[in-house]
Amino acid sequence: MTASWGKWVLANKISCVDWRSRSRGSRCRNTFADPGCFWMLRVSCCWPSSPLSPVWRRGAHYLFAAFFLATLPFPTTFVRADVIGEAHVIDGDTLQVAGERVRLQGIDAPETRQSCSVAGIGYACGQNAKRLLAGATAGKIITCKGEKRDRYGRLVAVCFAGEDDLNAMMVRDGWALAYRRYGRDYVPEEAEARAVGAGLWQGTFVEPWEWRKHARESSTEAQR
Repeated sequence: MTASWGKWVLANKISCVDWRSRSRGSRCRNTFADPGCFWMLRVSCCWPSSPLSPVWRRGAHYLFAAFFLATLPFPTTFVRADVIGEAHVIDGDTLQVAGERVRLQGIDAPETRQSCSVAGIGYACGQNAKRLLAGATAGKIITCKGEKRDRYGRLVAVCFAGEDDLNAMMVRDGWALAYRRYGRDYVPEEAEARAVGAGLWQGTFVEPWEWRKHARESSTEAQR
């Protein structure tokens, strides 16, 4: 190989290893400001002197670095997936579709064990939410479209029964809330449900995220 091929060096190394000769010098000082160096992701690409002008040499370095970075297998939580099949309902915002656990994006339904009340009388609102979703998916082919996974490994997706957005339906019918922490996609449907007193809005309830927080605190307290 010729000297123009350059050298690879890890950022925590003091010296470069010339692919042709260890004794050959380099003008690379391991700084991004040096036109002879590309410094990123703890890897430096060092190049010896070249007859090219500084502008052309810098352009060649950046082009090579862009190609190198494009080939790296960066880990990410983002995916692109369409899951299609019959659905098994886990709770008011979670489905099992074609073997994939799916969390409905942008909404939060009461937990399965959660209770709410109407005129001071308690009822199992979490079970009601689950029943509504089960009724909407029964006997239908469900399509879920998502681009990322949550910390539990579930696909976060918008799911459809035909052309009906199930996420929107759950909020519009009042059995789920717009999960503003992760987006505002279903805020209009929530406002609509609240205005007509649909589902949860016919009585009083604790927001599902607050209910889970209280349940965790109670569990921790009980273990002490």
